[in-house]
Amino acid sequence: MTTASEIYTPIKDTLLTNEFTEEEVHILSNYSQYYFLQKDETLIQEGERQKSLYIIKTGRLGIFQGEASDLFTSLESESMIGEKSIVEVEHHYTYSVKALDPSMVMKIDTYKLFQEQNNHSLQLKLLNKAVKQFSREKITLFLKKMKNVSKQKPTMH
Repeated sequence: MTTASEIYTPIKDTLLTNEFTEEEVHILSNYSQYYFLQKDETLIQEGERQKSLYIIKTGRLGIFQGEASDLFTSLESESMIGEKSIVEVEHHYTYSVKALDPSMVMKIDTYKLFQEQNNHSLQLKLLNKAVKQFSREKITLFLKKMKNVSKQKPTMH
């Protein structure tokens, strides 16, 4: 496990924190850890309670859904996983996440961060960034689905 001082510099260099003050980055580092994943290692198991926000620093992670564990999509550097942890306290993951390549992931314990009463500015900025990212990802997934639907040939009955 990494310490807050070891995490401070890498946190400063993310799209998530590029508009944060030095103090906010320092506070965020106290709620953060880095994980190094080997290929095929599981980060999140479907059904787990969502209490953290993950940011992919390097590598590529796959989102798997369903009993057959089909690959739904893949995410790369600077993508976020777990945005709902910021707005929904009792949300559970509806998917599993595994490393498709060796990867480094930053985990922010949003549950603990949002329990604090003195981090309002940081909480609002984090919420704003997560909502923007979540919206972009939803639009991208919608467009991918529409592209796949348009590729399918209609069948005659």
